[in-house]
Amino acid sequence: MRLHNGKPLITDGPFAEACERLGGYIMVEANVLNDAIQVAANIPVACWGTVEAASSGSSTSGNVAGGHAEQFRSRFITVKEVTMKYICLGYMDPKKWEGMSESEMNAFVDECFAYDDVLRNNGHFAGGEALQPPQNATTLRFQNGKVSVTDGPYAETKEQLGGILILDAKDLNHAIQLMSKHPGVRGGPFEIRPAADLTEMIRESEKRRAVSKRT
Repeated sequence: MRLHNGKPLITDGPFAEACERLGGYIMVEANVLNDAIQVAANIPVACWGTVEAASSGSSTSGNVAGGHAEQFRSRFITVKEVTMKYICLGYMDPKKWEGMSESEMNAFVDECFAYDDVLRNNGHFAGGEALQPPQNATTLRFQNGKVSVTDGPYAETKEQLGGILILDAKDLNHAIQLMSKHPGVRGGPFEIRPAADLTEMIRESEKRRAVSKRT
């Protein structure tokens, strides 16, 4: 979804056509980037593809990931309407942001945060993180039997991933409807994907690992 001629243009498929596609994300708490890289390098999924590590724009201290999880648990216990999680990936051309005046930046940010409050107050905002600029990213990939680390984002594209918003919506059309009103669409495209339910996969994996420990 991107803004085209003043209105949202919705197309099927991912934002960027690449050999390797974004399959998920993990929020890691670390004191410095090197600690985060060490954690990411030990994730088995790194053997299958590429992991890009990017610092969030948040400076909040404490157990951020755990805090989000607790919010999710407390809210889903009380909400009766069945909803699905949709991961909204927001992209923006860094040059477009750099070309804004200070007043334009402030107005854009204020509009985005105001709509985030609308989503939050209506029970649709399940979480989100802004990312620092792509030059602060680090990419890990498995090559020749070991993890290699390079500076910069996974893919060099004009528009770079700038943030992640987790949305609660009834279905994909509802998610599209909600995100079409987000001022962030004026900054660049949003890719919306349903979150995968790994409950059964995790349960089966736990069974296999339990058997392995006994043998």
